[in-house]
Formats: sequence, structure tokens, C-alpha cells
Amino acid sequence: LAANKGRALDTGVFDVKLGRGGIRDIELFAQTQQLILGGRDKALRVRPTVDALAALRAAGRVETDAETSLVDSYRLYRNVEHRIQMLADEQTHRTPDDADGQGRLAALAGFDSWAALADPLGSLIFTGVENNPETLATLSQLGFVDPDAVSDAVRGWHHGRIRATRSERARELLTAIMPRLLRAIADSGEPDAAFARFCDFLAGLPSGVTVLSLFQAQPRLLTDLADVLGLAPLMADSLARRPALLDAMVDNAFVRPIAQDAPGARRAALARLIAETDGFEAAINAARRFHREEALRIGLQTLQGRATAADAGAAHADLAEACVTELADVAIAEVSRLHGPPPGAYVVLALGKFGGRELAAGSDLDVMVVFDAAEGAESTGARPLSANEYFIKVTQRLISALSAPTEEGLLYDVDMQLRPSGSKGPVAVRLSGFAHYYAEEAWTWELLALTRVRPVAGDEALARKAMAAVAAVIAHPRKPEAVLSDSADMRARMDRERPGRGLWDLKLQPGGLVDIEFVAQALSIGAVAHANTGAALAALKADGRLNGPDADLLSAAWTVYSDLQQVLRICVDDLFDPARAPERLKALLARGGHAQDFAVLEARLAGTMTAVRAAYLRAVSGGGDGTSQDSR
Repeated sequence: LAANKGRALDTGVFDVKLGRGGIRDIELFAQTQQLILGGRDKALRVRPTVDALAALRAAGRVETDAETSLVDSYRLYRNVEHRIQMLADEQTHRTPDDADGQGRLAALAGFDSWAALADPLGSLIFTGVENNPETLATLSQLGFVDPDAVSDAVRGWHHGRIRATRSERARELLTAIMPRLLRAIADSGEPDAAFARFCDFLAGLPSGVTVLSLFQAQPRLLTDLADVLGLAPLMADSLARRPALLDAMVDNAFVRPIAQDAPGARRAALARLIAETDGFEAAINAARRFHREEALRIGLQTLQGRATAADAGAAHADLAEACVTELADVAIAEVSRLHGPPPGAYVVLALGKFGGRELAAGSDLDVMVVFDAAEGAESTGARPLSANEYFIKVTQRLISALSAPTEEGLLYDVDMQLRPSGSKGPVAVRLSGFAHYYAEEAWTWELLALTRVRPVAGDEALARKAMAAVAAVIAHPRKPEAVLSDSADMRARMDRERPGRGLWDLKLQPGGLVDIEFVAQALSIGAVAHANTGAALAALKADGRLNGPDADLLSAAWTVYSDLQQVLRICVDDLFDPARAPERLKALLARGGHAQDFAVLEARLAGTMTAVRAAYLRAVSGGGDGTSQDSR
């Protein structure tokens, strides 16, 4: 904006070495990147500026176009610098201020005229944003509703009114990136809101040179940041509070498609980080930092359409599993330090969407802990504990590791209400008690929850025993009409006590996700359970427990709802309101819902919900009135 190419040459004088956008700027840019990245990459430790830029490009740290532009500019400046010194026969870097000297310099540099030389020199210079009519008009054309506020803010930055822009170098970098930054923010879908979030981000930086240098070196980073600022306020808030996340965003691994992540890669990466820590608190903070970076990576790829909802759900579940697995080991180590090695084995079971690998951004985790040990077994430490006491302490430490707030924030909200006897029962359950409870005492709703169990951490042999007990309970012959009646009553009660809030309440609205989940879980009782809803529907169709057309309808609806939920959980704090949503978000949702535009999507959703509710009523009978006491 307000570029005014060549403005520094209006007086005919420019310092090619120290002037804005000159030799020193290019050298400092290359050296800054070497300081930031050279500690890990020895190939970047080269002296010549041109070689350094080439190494940065080869390492994927600077885009090819940026390297070419900088190298061409650097060579031009050096050529002109040498000709200036030949002309003046002295150590100077300033162009002549008289027409005769300018003409001779142009000829020595290989240009036909001073104007021909001044144009490429001037095109490399960026000036600060001015609060003038042209600037305001340009901002309006870019889509900003309040261009005066934008212009005032940027002018304030150039006057060093925030910590990040108090150095001259920071202000020069800001000038250089400002046109690209404002264009990226304008393209984000909600320019004014995105710019306000960028203001918060920039104001929170203790110093701006490093971050602004990253923006200059990595134009992709500006685009990614603008997408987050414009469409994902929760992710934007995380970046504003923790700017160090930008370091992760420039790593080559960050842009690798999540669908290409190797099995176990997240767990291995987290294990390495935890191994470098000392103590419980340091370990859980390392997990929070790792989780924050990975969640941002998954969220950004989902936001930009580079990851499918299925990929995102699996990646979120894999991330949660890595955190639970490694922090369970940390919890065991912490309890062992005080009470000796465990006197038995344990397994952490995932339920709900965690069990089904259907997590989204911000999902909580439904878990339970099962242990097994010889009767009377105790730990052998200085302060021995019975097996019951020991694994209760392990579970409490695990819950703390996952959900306690630290200086690195929260990791997950953990829900253990689905364990035997709910909040009245122990947080860790012996295998025999676990099997007995579900075989003899569980309510229908607890059986439905059990269809979504899978082991995520702990002893593999015990996990197999626990899952065998689960399979036996689920497959046990029961009166189908009793299970369906109880399920219908529970769903009717939900409709009364937690009614859907409209079309975009994809979970609770009649014909939404909850209806589909009730069908998948209720019809699985007496058969083989599958934790994932899509897999359960396919299995029910295959064995004839759900008719083909209804199974296909529910499966397709579940896929669309899940696709939309992945985007909404990133972009919206509460219930989605189309009247207030930016057009780009509506377009993103239309694409996720496989519709040509947002109006078509809404019409299709309404029709789908009507059809899903009808299929739910056919499958579960709809005969319940919400008054059942629930069968055992």
C-alpha cells in the first residue's frame, strides 16, 4: 500500500548499502534466518550472502521466487555500489545528487539512462502506510469495512507504539511485508476481524524482528496466519498467547499431509520430548506444547481443505492416544517413585468419540481404567499400597496430567462418568468387577456406551482380556424390544431436556448425529460392536440388522455431519449462526457438505435431517415416551 515506487529516489539520492531495502537489509535477512535455523541445519552455516540464500531455498526455508528476487536485488545493489565507488573514487554508497553524476553512474552500471537505473532501484523500496485518501480507498477495495482504523493501527506500528515495532529493523520488515499481509488478511474472508486479531497477536510480541523476518522469508506463513485469523478465532487466540507456535508452522513436517503420518509417529515424537524432561510437571508441560502444535497442524489442514474430516478425526484421536499413552507412563513413574513398581497390570479404555476415533478440535476424552492383580497384592516401595489404592493413585495422576491447568494451559477435559457406577464408583476398576458389573448390573445406556470401547494404553494382555469381556457382554442375548424401548425413551428424554437449537445443531437436532448414534449402538447390542459409528453402520447392514437403504442414508448423513462438525469446531465458539458468518466460512461449509453453495447446503441438511429422523424411528421404533426406568 502507498508503495510509491522509487520514492527514496525523488531527491536523486539513495544509499544502496544502508538505505531501506538495500544491501544491509538483504544481508541481515539472510543472517537472521541462519541464526534462527542454523543451529539445527549445518548446511545453512555458510558465509557469502548469495550462498546463504541458496542454502535457505534448498532447505525449503525460503521460496524460490523470494530467493531469486533477493539475489537479483543483491547483485544489482553490489554492481551499483562498485560503480559509485569507481565514479567517486571514495568509499561511499550513495548515488550522486546531480544529473551529470547520475548519468555517468547509469552508464557505468550498464543502463541506458538514469531513469532506467532508478526504476529497478526504486521498485525494491517499501514505505510505511500513510493515512491518506488513496490508502483508505485501497483498503476499502480490499474489503475492509473500517479502513481508518486499519490505517491508524499500521501508522502506530510504524511509530513504534508497540514493543514489537520499536526497533528500526522491525519497522523496515513491517514495511516490506505489509502489502502481502493486508492482501492475505483481506482474502481470509473477514478482513476487519482478522486484522483485529493480528493487532492482538503483534501487540503480544516482546520483539518483532524474528517473527517479521519469518513472515518475509515464508510468504506461505502469512497466508496460513491470515486463514487462522479470519476463520478460526480459538486458534488465533492460541497463536496470540503463544507466538512460538509460528516456529512449528515453518517446519517442513508441519505442512506434510496428516494422512501421510506414519502409525505411531506422534507417540514416538512425544516420547522423545518427555524423555528430555525431568519430573512430572516438566513432562506434562512438554505434552501440552506438543499437543498445541499438532492440534494447530491438524486444524489448519482441515481449515484449508487439505485434510478430510475422516483424516482429521483419526489424527485428533491419534494425538489423544499418544498423550494418554505417554502420560500414563509418566503417572506410573510418579507413583512408582513413592510407592514402588505396580503390583499388577492396568489398561486405559477409550469410550465415546475417543473410542470411535471421531474426535474434533476441543473434544473431551471419555476414559476408564481397568486393572488386574493377585488378591492381596501390594507394591514393594517404601510406602507400599494395595493394588486398588495403587491404581487409583495412578488414575488420579493421569487425570491430573491430562486436565490440570499449568503455565502451558490445558490438555484435555477428561470425563470418567461412563465407568461402572459412574461418579459413585472407584476411578480404577478391577477386571473381575468390571466384567461382573456389565454382565449383571449395567443399565441399557451403559451397554450402549460400552459398544464404543477400545484400549488405548497399558498392558496388551490385560487389554485383550478386557475387550473379551466387553465382547461377551455386548453379544449376550437380550430382548431386542427392551433395548430398543429403553433407547427410544432415552432419546425422547434428551429431546425434552436438551432440545436441538436449530438446523445447525448437528448433534442434538432431531435427525442429527445423536439419532444416528442411537441406531448404531442400540442395534449392535446382541451382536458384534464396532467403536466407530461408520463401521458399526456398515456391519449392521452386512448382517441384516439394519436395512440397506436406511444404512446407506445414515452412513451418508453421518459422513456429512462429521465433515461439517470438523470445520465448525475449529471456526465457531458456540452454535453456528449463518446470519453472522463470513461468506468464506459459508463457502468452506458448502464444500465440506458437497454442495454447490451454502443455500443448497442448508436445503440439503433440512431434507437429510427429516430423512434421518424417519430412519431412526423405523429402526428404534420411536415407541418410547421418555418415562422408562431403563432395563438392566
